[in-house]
Amino acid sequence: MQKIVEGSIVHIEKYSLPHGCKNKFFIVLLESDEDVWLFSMTTSQKYLSESLIEHGKIVDRNFEYYCFKAKKQICKNGYSFSKDTFLKINRENAIEFTKKKLEDYKFTIKGILHDEELLDVLYAFYSSDKTKKKVKIKLEQSLSRLSHNK
Repeated sequence: MQKIVEGSIVHIEKYSLPHGCKNKFFIVLLESDEDVWLFSMTTSQKYLSESLIEHGKIVDRNFEYYCFKAKKQICKNGYSFSKDTFLKINRENAIEFTKKKLEDYKFTIKGILHDEELLDVLYAFYSSDKTKKKVKIKLEQSLSRLSHNK
């Protein structure tokens, strides 16, 4: 199995969704231990006005997103998304994956976010009132470690 770490962009083929299977990208928000990770699913669907779309955290009415602008290099290996890509910041978009659950899928690691980018993503989730308290507690540790490494 490929090594998954915090900040990994994981592409899972045929991920099970309520309306069928679809190839999906996920960002690894944190690594609880070597067999459990917290993933956040991305979307390229634009649910907000084009004038609001910029790289980073976006707040629109009662919705929060983190946007990765198309073709902006966000990973240590130079990887970028081909389209504007969003993480919805809400209670449902922090999905726990275990090694066993991942074994059900074919996946590839596209890259690992630059530390500064990962810090911004984690802080966007941490600072949101839409993130569950138990997730915030886990994010605190990663934020502390990353900010000390700056």
